[in-house]
Amino acid sequence: MAVKEGASASKAGVDPQGRRVLIGANVALTVVLAGAILAFLQWMGTMGGFVDMTTTSINSLSEPTQQLLSDLDTNVRLTSLYFETDVENEDQKKYRTAVSDLVALYEATNRSKVTRDAINPLQDHEKRRAMLARLKEKSRFKEQVVKQTAAFDAFRDEVQPKIAEWLTGEMALIETLSGGLGGGGDRLVAQIRQLLSGLQQEMEDVQRTVTEMVTAESPAYSQAKSELRQFYDRLHKNLETVAQKGPEYALKSRNTLGQAEVDYLSGAKDRYRAITEEIASRRDELDKADRVELEDVLQAMGPTSNPILVETDDDAKIVDFNDVWPAAREGGMGRSPGFNERGFKGEEKLTSAILRATHKEQTAVVFVHFGGPPLFFGGMQGLPPAPYAQMKQVLEDANFMVSDWDLKAAKELPALDPKPTRIIFIVLKPTPPQQGQFGQPPQEPAFSEVEEEVLLGALKENPRAMFIAGWHPEQMGPMGPMPGGGYEFNDYLEKEWGLKIDTGIFVMKFRSVAPGQYQADRGTGVMQDVELADHVIVSRLHSDPMLLPSCCPLTRAPAVAGVTLRPLVTAPGDDGLWGVKDLNKYREQLPPAQDYFTKVEGDLDGPFDLAVAGEKGAAKIVVVASSDFATDEAALSPRMMMTSQGIAFGIMNPGNSALFINALHWLNDNESYMNLGKPIQMQTIQVPGPGTVKTVHALAMVGWPLAAVAAGLVVMFIRRR
Repeated sequence: MAVKEGASASKAGVDPQGRRVLIGANVALTVVLAGAILAFLQWMGTMGGFVDMTTTSINSLSEPTQQLLSDLDTNVRLTSLYFETDVENEDQKKYRTAVSDLVALYEATNRSKVTRDAINPLQDHEKRRAMLARLKEKSRFKEQVVKQTAAFDAFRDEVQPKIAEWLTGEMALIETLSGGLGGGGDRLVAQIRQLLSGLQQEMEDVQRTVTEMVTAESPAYSQAKSELRQFYDRLHKNLETVAQKGPEYALKSRNTLGQAEVDYLSGAKDRYRAITEEIASRRDELDKADRVELEDVLQAMGPTSNPILVETDDDAKIVDFNDVWPAAREGGMGRSPGFNERGFKGEEKLTSAILRATHKEQTAVVFVHFGGPPLFFGGMQGLPPAPYAQMKQVLEDANFMVSDWDLKAAKELPALDPKPTRIIFIVLKPTPPQQGQFGQPPQEPAFSEVEEEVLLGALKENPRAMFIAGWHPEQMGPMGPMPGGGYEFNDYLEKEWGLKIDTGIFVMKFRSVAPGQYQADRGTGVMQDVELADHVIVSRLHSDPMLLPSCCPLTRAPAVAGVTLRPLVTAPGDDGLWGVKDLNKYREQLPPAQDYFTKVEGDLDGPFDLAVAGEKGAAKIVVVASSDFATDEAALSPRMMMTSQGIAFGIMNPGNSALFINALHWLNDNESYMNLGKPIQMQTIQVPGPGTVKTVHALAMVGWPLAAVAAGLVVMFIRRR
């Protein structure tokens, strides 16, 4: 039987041994080709250094940043200006490498619109000069440069010749007087001669200095403008003095002066009028010239300042080193903090700069308040810290214009320049007037219907707002404590939106120690363990710690037609979570009365809505029942934390700022900008050394493909058996 089969196979012209060899060769060739393709793909993936080697994935772009880059309709150039020298310390190399990797990620996300570059300011002089020339041609700066330099050119081509001609004429008049060539003559005339002679020389010096400043590689437009204006001031003041004092001196000394000298001094006022008016006019023109913003960019690009330059076809922004690498803690002994003592906010700041450079239409965020301390400026000369100083910078980074409107001081919305595309109001609870001394009534006006009508009128034209109000503590009056007043905008919220804020009820969380017995701790007056809804504002914030101080309940009023209300943040109905109506009832339970608290009859049980979003046609509002949740102290409060690299610096409650900024983007119909960049944190990163990177690249391009080939060969030999 076997002989017959072999004969049959031989007749068919098929050699079984050869067949096995062909099959094996085919498998081997396939494995080798697959390994080669895998190696090529791995090489392509690592050529640009697009491997996130950081321990915290700090060099992985967030989805909103990727979306922003994918939607670009203009070219963006990112240039790292981190210097490099032979004597640099190890930290500089780490800074430069981390930024280089980050910029590469931006380019890789959209190569058709984003390009990257690196310039060593200490060595790449030609590239730096080309960059400066490119910046001067940006339309954002070019018009400002033209206006500014027009004033300098006018001084050189028009003003200086006119003043020189006038000075020559005045000097000729003086020379005709007795002693004009240096003989005797009157003392005042001699002083005028010396003054005019000095002005001529000074004018030439100013012209030379201004020209040097404006034509320098990095023009100093502001300094040149200041130099020229100071000269105009001195010239105008000196000529005005002569025009005034000359006639007075001639009248008083006419008995001791010759007639020619009297005529010269008496006519000074008329002869000087035209030239002084010309100088005043030129000075006014100079003052009207806008500041050249290019100068701010150039000043930030010092040879060792380590900035990142973000360019579009018509604009440019600088990302400062200290913004990207904020100090996590002081360096000690007066030295600058090192790499391991700094955080990294690269994506947040770089994405912000791209957003501001590519989106010229801005929305204004106007904080509306009635009295109280300044919102954005403070902490100096005995003033309390400003509650929203840092938050203002965060909002500006998110491409918002930020302003404030004190209804106590102004009944009209402050002018906003440039004109915004939309206005969003942040409505804070009005500050009550301070009680007078010795039980006297307040000496200043309180919030009234007048201010309310002014604000509601503005809301009709700009129907986007966030109302922020929480529990309002009791006020001391002439007869002792007074209950907290109601919320001033409740009528509006109830009639227009079907919502109410009960600022007289304090949402508190007591800790249960026994059935019916509770204790208070530091977290009793703040809400931390909150539930977030599935609304787009908070849907991605579930992992971000959030702390809402001084909360009160948001309650639903009768529904309003056309209004859709959705909760954002809720305090769950846990044991010990109450809406306290009278805090004094709990003060009475303090030791030595008893060692625990019991719920006071009539206090409310949870759950409580703490933040709600509402829509009605084109109108949108967000209401947050926590007075201070967006202040610097609550939203941007720093804390020390332990990481794999040691102690680092972070934000205690990143959910607060994310809630605030996401709500503003939602009110602005820009949901794609939510969570843009990494959360507002300062984290340390660990960049591996060159050896580690080479090892990973070798594994990627050689190790894994060889492993695939080996696995294929093993399979081949098993099949052959």
